[in-house]
Amino acid sequence: MDKLKKENDSLKNTLRAHEQQMRKMQKEQNDQQQYSRRWNLRVFKVPEGDGETADDCRKKCCDIFNQKVNVKTAVTDIEVAHRTGTPTGTKSRPILVRFFDRKLRDQILANRRKLKNKGIVIGEDLTFANHKVYMAAVKHSACSSAGTVNGKIFAKLTNGTKMKLDMHTDVDRAFRRVMGGRQPEVQVEETDRMEDA
Repeated sequence: MDKLKKENDSLKNTLRAHEQQMRKMQKEQNDQQQYSRRWNLRVFKVPEGDGETADDCRKKCCDIFNQKVNVKTAVTDIEVAHRTGTPTGTKSRPILVRFFDRKLRDQILANRRKLKNKGIVIGEDLTFANHKVYMAAVKHSACSSAGTVNGKIFAKLTNGTKMKLDMHTDVDRAFRRVMGGRQPEVQVEETDRMEDA
């Protein structure tokens, strides 16, 4: 029995080590995918026309950036712009915009607050895993606001606590832990700048 118990403990430790290694590799891969999206933005709630082309999307986005965000943007500054997702016929799909210059993209993102109450939303192009965590935070009753900075996800809870989240965060568990008076597993550092989306 003692021998079997030792073997069982050894197998558990090996399995735990493999799981930690796999989580680390998943996070590294997700971080690399997120970095490759640093030249992209997503523009939401832009009316979608019949037979709309990529050039139409590029022009619509340029008009928004110039007239509503007040950041000078030429059509030639945009490498590509197109709708994403499956057409539903009832809801306008987001426009994915990729810039040649990341500084211009960052400038537009920094000025997106000018779109408040104008019906259009600009956000970062998040990986599937990051978007899933971000949306779980946004929809949670304990979250007063959530945002992203260079693909990193931040949340501010109704009790004032600021947290940094990642692809492996169990949002409900983490928020309940903090709202119950326990310290968050990852707090927002003073150097972190949270932008409400």
